[in-house]
Amino acid sequence: MIMKNIASILILTFTLQYFLFAQENTNADNSDNLYGHALFAGIKSMDKEWGHIKDCHDTTRVQINYKNIVLDSDPELTDSIPTSHDNVQVELLDRQGLLERSKSLNKAIPVIRLHPIKNNKSKLLISLTLYWVSYKNSLLHYALSDWCTVTFSFDCRKNKYIVMKTELGGI
Repeated sequence: MIMKNIASILILTFTLQYFLFAQENTNADNSDNLYGHALFAGIKSMDKEWGHIKDCHDTTRVQINYKNIVLDSDPELTDSIPTSHDNVQVELLDRQGLLERSKSLNKAIPVIRLHPIKNNKSKLLISLTLYWVSYKNSLLHYALSDWCTVTFSFDCRKNKYIVMKTELGGI
């Protein structure tokens, strides 16, 4: 009987430890997330350069609002990314979500996609591209629109990467 109680206590202890300490910290501080920094620095640059352009005559596309934009979900890059910063809201949508949104609106929607970090000597570069995603003939179509490359350098005094510059391009 005593052995049964000890075994029960041990199982309970290990189970509690698993649930209390092994779970991912969903309230983690994402302030050092380079993808998040690149995303919001890129959106800010895009908004500054192109946010004033209003194409009211194009009825095939949803108007871009850089303060509320869709990000193409990529578990390796976007799972721990912050979804808001400086009055900018980012909505993560996977392929099914993109398909449903584009299909329901019957228009192309602006979607940002992040790309993996590239190392250029002592600099880190993260690119983000804006695509017009539409649903046609039972398929999602991605039409490249423009892009931003965010360059980071390591600041030894601050002991962290900082945004050096953003470079825009487009078709």
